[in-house]
Amino acid sequence: MTFVWWWILLAWPLPWLVLRWRSQTAQASPPASQLLYYPQLTLAQPETVTANRTRRKPLPLPLALVWTLLVVAAARPVMEGEPIPLQQQARSMMLAVDLSPSMGEDDMIVNGYRVSRLQAVHRVVEQFIERRKRDRMGLIVFGRQAYLHVPLTFDLETLRTLLLETRIGLAGDRTAIGDAIGLAIKKLSALPAQRRVLVLLTDGANTAGTVDPLEAARQAAQAGIVIHTVGIGTPDVRDDAADLDTLEQIARVTGGTFFNARSAPELEMAYAALDMLEPVTEEGPIVRPLQPLHHWPLLAAWLIWLGSSLYRRFAHA
Repeated sequence: MTFVWWWILLAWPLPWLVLRWRSQTAQASPPASQLLYYPQLTLAQPETVTANRTRRKPLPLPLALVWTLLVVAAARPVMEGEPIPLQQQARSMMLAVDLSPSMGEDDMIVNGYRVSRLQAVHRVVEQFIERRKRDRMGLIVFGRQAYLHVPLTFDLETLRTLLLETRIGLAGDRTAIGDAIGLAIKKLSALPAQRRVLVLLTDGANTAGTVDPLEAARQAAQAGIVIHTVGIGTPDVRDDAADLDTLEQIARVTGGTFFNARSAPELEMAYAALDMLEPVTEEGPIVRPLQPLHHWPLLAAWLIWLGSSLYRRFAHA
């Protein structure tokens, strides 16, 4: 326990100092002029002093306790809690992952093995999530439609687990990029944050949904949301191949960065670059919460005063 205004405790001896001063004043010797006219006062003086000392009474115990408790309460006693590191305002980051059938193509090489695009995404994004300590993150999956798979949360372990459980075709067989951005705007705008970020990953063009991707990007910019886009996969002539121009425009409109990840190493480099573009929130200063305790001495003082008053009243009844 500590006292916020500890210097008030210096007032505790004041009543006893006042009593002592008054006692010394009452015991003062008669003036010399009186002794000239009344010599008998000189002989009576020792008895007077003795009588005054006899009549001197200490501060009553209840009153002394009440005064002590009031001084303690005025000094604002507090109990210090456990130290808590203050965090800066958390970043809200939404991940949007394409689950259309083309994400199942096995044109990625990881550790010498050919894996699907989604498997490469699982590996890289899982590591990315593990590095995003103290950020609030969520996951949107999209195909023909966009779905909120994991709401914005600080529980990044659950987010990582649910990411690894995503499968091809879970959201349909098309690519609704605009709808995914629109859903992210809705969820990110609902929470205050120092910085709102969407990381959009796809290997296709916008082939479904009701929202135009560029119009959604302009709305995101108005809401203060930054969109980083990642186009994944090797270039080909498929009708639904990644629309890199649109992805680049989405990033530029919102102040984000576009990455073209044609291989697993490039995908890792893209998310490593995102770590530098969106650094992890640092811990702020460490504080100790203070629990006020002044009400307890105040309550005790009131109870003592009340009990003393009742005692005197009934004792003299």
